[in-house]
Amino acid sequence: MPEHNLYKNNYLTKVIARIDYNSLEVLEKPLSKSLMEYCLQFFPIFEPREMISRELQISSSDIKSKEKKKNEWFFHGKNREKTLIISENFCAIEYQKQESYKNFREEFLKIKDQLFHHFDELVLSRLGLRYINNIEKNEISFTEWAKYLDPKLLSIFDVADDKNRISRAFHNLELNYEKFNIKFQYGMHNPDYPAPIRRKIFILDYDGYVSGFQNRDEVEKNFNDINEKIYNFFESCITEELRREMLG
Repeated sequence: MPEHNLYKNNYLTKVIARIDYNSLEVLEKPLSKSLMEYCLQFFPIFEPREMISRELQISSSDIKSKEKKKNEWFFHGKNREKTLIISENFCAIEYQKQESYKNFREEFLKIKDQLFHHFDELVLSRLGLRYINNIEKNEISFTEWAKYLDPKLLSIFDVADDKNRISRAFHNLELNYEKFNIKFQYGMHNPDYPAPIRRKIFILDYDGYVSGFQNRDEVEKNFNDINEKIYNFFESCITEELRREMLG
């Protein structure tokens, strides 16, 4: 979210930025020293992993399973509060809690530029930006969510004849803005499902993405546009009461 509007006491539990690209077979080998050293500036804990994928090949006479080993390169912050993953077909940065939009954005764009610098054959097919908010208010009832959230988000609770029996109440809304899409998931997913809801956690999950080819320079503009839309969307979903609380 825009740096000047990032709340001091936000409810973000996961922030993810990701690019998908054509398969880079060169990443089946160790990363170049220069790329690794660059990533370690921001993510000093290095943790390579070998993954195994299986592919079924079906013919009229036989079924065969083909196994392929591939590398995924994990880098973590010094307290494992953030993670960078570089794979042969995607790169992602994940923060467990975002305290600085500026740092998050700059790290993602810098790593993206390094990938373009090291791999001439890199072709982007997707950009994604996702913010997951877990708003926990265990002291309130279902009807009291309106103190913190737009009542339009809460209509699902009115369908139940006995709100104390609700074990999950979750919505999925997808929006096409032509240049990008946003998938909005919201409600009470319930970590104790299928038991009735006890912990009062309301999720606001915004997943924005651009599908299709993007050149190196388009990524930054698309990233900013998606971020701005998600920020405005989030603001429309919360009340002044929650806004004051998050400002601290």
